[in-house]
Amino acid sequence: VEGCPIPVTPTKPTITASGECEVADTLNIPEMEGVVYTVEPEYTEGATGTFEVTATAEEGYELEGKTSWTMTIDEPEKCPAPKPDEDEKEDEELAATGAPLQLMIGAGLLLLVGGGAAMAVARRRGIV
Repeated sequence: VEGCPIPVTPTKPTITASGECEVADTLNIPEMEGVVYTVEPEYTEGATGTFEVTATAEEGYELEGKTSWTMTIDEPEKCPAPKPDEDEKEDEELAATGAPLQLMIGAGLLLLVGGGAAMAVARRRGIV
């Protein structure tokens, strides 16, 4: 019927969790034909606090159902402080401080065999 308002049921606003520390959640205001939403106090992305969202009908429309909501966005969680140096040390390779282990073992064995041979020669000659 011409002149009769079109019934429309406003969609409830939502809050999207940021999923990140120190980043506030986001208030999402729906976009609907025939509905105008107002937010008090004014909301900008990153804001926290309690907001009153009210739906009003555009000309030629009539609202059905709930038309106002109280939405609360809490302060974001603080990021944990990084542990000093521990994160960096895990990825670092230890500094080279000497010869490879195999070289040291080989040198030790060579000295041991050489010392034993020198003792054997010295005993045969009667020096020891």
